[in-house]
Amino acid sequence: MLKKRIMSINANDFGGKTRHLMSHKYFNNRDRRYHTDWRYWAKQVDKTETWKRLKEYILEKNPDILVIEEMLVSEYEKIDFVGDLAEIGYSYLEECLPETGNYSLTMTFYKEGNPEYLNSPGNYRENRSVICKDGDLIICGSHFPCESDEVFLEHMGGFVIAHLGEDFLLIGEFK
Repeated sequence: MLKKRIMSINANDFGGKTRHLMSHKYFNNRDRRYHTDWRYWAKQVDKTETWKRLKEYILEKNPDILVIEEMLVSEYEKIDFVGDLAEIGYSYLEECLPETGNYSLTMTFYKEGNPEYLNSPGNYRENRSVICKDGDLIICGSHFPCESDEVFLEHMGGFVIAHLGEDFLLIGEFK
């Protein structure tokens, strides 16, 4: 069996615990829902130093597969996080990226090969979990925030139970 170095990082949207993206939400009276203020987040929170140190850490550890939870993808950002990882040799599973919008999500990057993308359990909560198969190994990178709903947790539990007899790695943030 070929050995792989796998790294899982919770980037917390590159704002850390004290300047987390979720603290920049506002309530919209029209749709009666909370929304993330992506423009404010992109302009007011400097992520340059955090991102520089994280890239250095990734280069030092040199993982073959890199799973990043709460990966920031926003059209308003000055930093192209995904492009920067490509410059240091990482490709990503195309299916990780949403088609439109600004997202904080789980993404899987790899150095060599081409892991096969598997749909998130139940096709529910897109990009909360990214599952891929690399050879015989199934890797499930997931983000379970405190407010994880029961439906998401049931889908994830069922997925894990269905794959107990296989080479399976469940990594990510589990609060």
